[in-house]
Amino acid sequence: MPKKNNTNKGLKKTNSVSLSPKVIKKKKPKSKADKKYHPNQRSSKKKTSNFDPHNPFGRFNQKTTYTDENGKVHNIKTTFMINLKGLPPGSNVDVIAQSLAEKLVNSRFYSPVTKVTRLSQATSYGSPGSPVEVETSTGPKYRVIKSGALSGFSNDPSLKPLEKVEIKRELNQGVLEQLKILSAIKDIQEKYKIKEEKVKRRLFAEHDGVRSSSQASKMVKPGVNQKLGGATAYAELTKLISISMKWEWLHLIPHMLKGEASQIADNLVAGTPQANTEMMIYEGVLKDLAKTYKEGFKLLVKAALIPGTHHATEIHYLISTPDFALTPIIINAQTTNQPHIEFKDYFKFLIESLIHCKNAKADPVVIGEVKKNHPLLIFDKPNLEKQVGKNASFPTSPSKKLKF
Repeated sequence: MPKKNNTNKGLKKTNSVSLSPKVIKKKKPKSKADKKYHPNQRSSKKKTSNFDPHNPFGRFNQKTTYTDENGKVHNIKTTFMINLKGLPPGSNVDVIAQSLAEKLVNSRFYSPVTKVTRLSQATSYGSPGSPVEVETSTGPKYRVIKSGALSGFSNDPSLKPLEKVEIKRELNQGVLEQLKILSAIKDIQEKYKIKEEKVKRRLFAEHDGVRSSSQASKMVKPGVNQKLGGATAYAELTKLISISMKWEWLHLIPHMLKGEASQIADNLVAGTPQANTEMMIYEGVLKDLAKTYKEGFKLLVKAALIPGTHHATEIHYLISTPDFALTPIIINAQTTNQPHIEFKDYFKFLIESLIHCKNAKADPVVIGEVKKNHPLLIFDKPNLEKQVGKNASFPTSPSKKLKF
């Protein structure tokens, strides 16, 4: 039998993709039963090799510059301050300050606060106002995020000051009645959703992130197609938002801890993608804490709802370890501010410093330098009020006092 001719012989070399059978061989299509939901599918256009664990799904704001109304380009700068009263009782403040300062040395966005220019109004129960506008060596900044004891500031004008991001807490009766009739989503009477979990390291190993069902499928009424279970469509019926705005189903206890057990209506609330991203800041430290506390620690999450809906107004996040309990973190579930990735690092720095301060001692010489270079890194509200005065820039949106 004559030998087959080499079909590639004599062909000119080109830059085209190889046509060898090994390359063009088609994979056997998966059956519907093989298909699973996976968080990475949200960015399906991106290659898996480009997946950034520091910024999962590209959710965090990573801008380095902004352009002002005159067309001039400016570097984005951020900063933060820690409320002394928000630190756990008995904390070694000098050790925490020293630890934070050491971590901030290589931060490309950070500039230390040199002066507080405005405070929020004092609360109705007599607590002094918090810093809302500050000066740094790189210019003025306003508060755009508050993570428990940590207040984060930015000069990026695309972010609204935290105090100006309103929270809608109720719907009129007519809308609620219409919602019951037209919505594909399960009815709800509760005003809150509360979930608690003891976090241990083994929980992370037990769940690989793959989802065999979607949140929408768990939120629809029995017998209703899951395609009608989207959070955005639900929000449109409530007339909470404009049609162009996107909403998501947010997990109270993260999926990475409970796997499919987290995919239940009692653990899901409607919120904005930006709120979901902010929750990732706090979920991101859970693994690190689990490595430190082998016997586990407590995570308690409570969401206040717009009555008659699954829409959250605020989500309160509380982390309690054997050594300390964090001041409850209050997340505006309706925020439209996309958190800058630097705030993710700042919060992680705070957690690492709280763990570090347990057995560490401050170096007097270093502490002297820290206080000189970061004079307002950790602040005391009563002292600030004396320095700045009670000149509130605008009223703060009061948070609900949710008891844990």
